Amino acid sequence: MSYLLQVGLSRTLLSRSPGYVPALWYPLADGTTASSNAVSALDTLYLTSFTLAHPVTVEALGIRIITGAASSTVKLAVWRNARGRPGGLAVVGQNTAISCASSNSSPATTGDLNTRLGPGEYWAGAVFAAALPTAQHLAANLTQNGRIGGAAVINATQSPHVSVSTPFVASGDIMALDLTGATFTGLTLTAGTPVLSMLVKA
Repeated sequence: MSYLLQVGLSRTLLSRSPGYVPALWYPLADGTTASSNAVSALDTLYLTSFTLAHPVTVEALGIRIITGAASSTVKLAVWRNARGRPGGLAVVGQNTAISCASSNSSPATTGDLNTRLGPGEYWAGAVFAAALPTAQHLAANLTQNGRIGGAAVINATQSPHVSVSTPFVASGDIMALDLTGATFTGLTLTAGTPVLSMLVKA
C-alpha cells in the first residue's frame, strides 16, 4: 500500500467524528461496552486505545462505576500511542486518587486539567488500589475494539484482546510513569478494563 493511500485512509478514519462540543463528555474507546465484569487486579495499569479526530482541550477525565467497592480508588491518565502500544510519559491526567466506593457513580479528576491534545491515537489508563469495583468496561467486539490489542490466534476462534495492561503500583506517581519499553499483556473483556471519558473544556 502506498504512503499516500495510507494517509488517505487515516484521514478518512479520523473524519468519523464531527468535532468535540465544550462542556460535554466523550468516551475514550471504540466499540461496545458492558458492566458485567469487575476489574481483575490491583496495582495493574489497564489501557485502551482511542482516536482523537480533532484537536481538543481536556478539562477532566472520568470513569463510570457500576458497583463500587469500599475504600477503592483509581488514578486516571492518557498516553500517546507508540507503534501499537502506549509510550512515554502521560500527556494528561492526575496523580490524585479518586474514590470508587459508591455504586452508580461517575468519579472524575478534580480541577481543570487544561491540556490540549492534537489528533491521533492515544491510550487511556486506569490503576486501582485497595479494592476492585465494577466499571463500565470494554466488551468483545470483533469488528471494533478487537483491533486494540490483537490476539495470539485468528480472532474468529478466540476472544480478541480488547485492551492491554502492565504492572504499576497504584501508590506511585502515574504522571511520572514512563511506558517506553514497558511489557504489556493483552486482555479480553473478562479483565473488566474500564472505559474512560474526557470532559471537553468549555
